[in-house]
Amino acid sequence: MGYYTAKNTGIRVPTFPGHAEWDATLPSCMLLAYFAKLTNTAYKRYVEIGEGTHSIMGKKNRMHLFQAVQRFFDERLEPKTQVGGGVDLRARRATPQQTVDQR
Repeated sequence: MGYYTAKNTGIRVPTFPGHAEWDATLPSCMLLAYFAKLTNTAYKRYVEIGEGTHSIMGKKNRMHLFQAVQRFFDERLEPKTQVGGGVDLRARRATPQQTVDQR
C-alpha cells in the first residue's frame, strides 16, 4: 500500500498538487487521475509548470512553482454553510494589499 491510493478520497483540506511538464518520475496522467479522486476536498487546484522535471527546484522555472504555491496560500478560504448542513469552502482572492506580485 502506497501513499497515493483510493483511500485518499477522504482528504478534506485544501489541496495543491503541482507538477512539472517533463516529469518522467510521475507522468501527468497519473497525477491527473489522483486529482480526479480528490472528491471530498474543500478546495483543490492542479498546476503544471512548463519546462521542468521531477527536480524542478533546481531548474530555471522554479520561480513559477514558488509563485503558484504563494498564490494558493494567499487565497482566503471562507466557510459557507451548505443546504445539508455541511461546510463548503470557497476561495476568494486576496486583495492587492495582501500580496506582492513580482513580475
